[in-house]
Amino acid sequence: MIKSALQYIVGLNKPEITIINGQPYSDKDLKRIDYNPKAKCIDMTTLTSLIDYIKNSIDSMAERMIVHVVSPTNVRLYSKLDDHRIREYMVEVEANLPEQSFGRYVDHETFLIALQSKFISNPDCELLLKFAGTVENGTIAQYGESEGYDQDRNCVQRRSFSPESS
Repeated sequence: MIKSALQYIVGLNKPEITIINGQPYSDKDLKRIDYNPKAKCIDMTTLTSLIDYIKNSIDSMAERMIVHVVSPTNVRLYSKLDDHRIREYMVEVEANLPEQSFGRYVDHETFLIALQSKFISNPDCELLLKFAGTVENGTIAQYGESEGYDQDRNCVQRRSFSPESS
């Protein structure tokens, strides 16, 4: 207790600045005193916005920068090292991806909208849209031989069906 009280009293002293080899130091833990302000990181959600930011020279930047791909959904832009060997963390791009929940019930309309807006359009997606579009809410639609599906007691069973035959 006495030790902590004495440390507190000593800590109340005004720090004394000492110049060593042209660099300022404080007598409090001899930490360097620098004024090297860095801008706060800008948050973005698309890579296009990052490219526009760099190409249009919105802020003053060095000619060479570092683009760090942290993950498939996260990219960061860093400056080159400054005179004190510190990098400025300038931009972070966090992809704003639509969520698709699997393994739980999704109503018919939400499913169709999600299928059209969250997935790349390809033959498989088109086939799934064609199939899902024929389902009626609360009832069972008849699926004929030409579509490759048969109805069996409140469920639809897939029979041998190839996309080429549709």
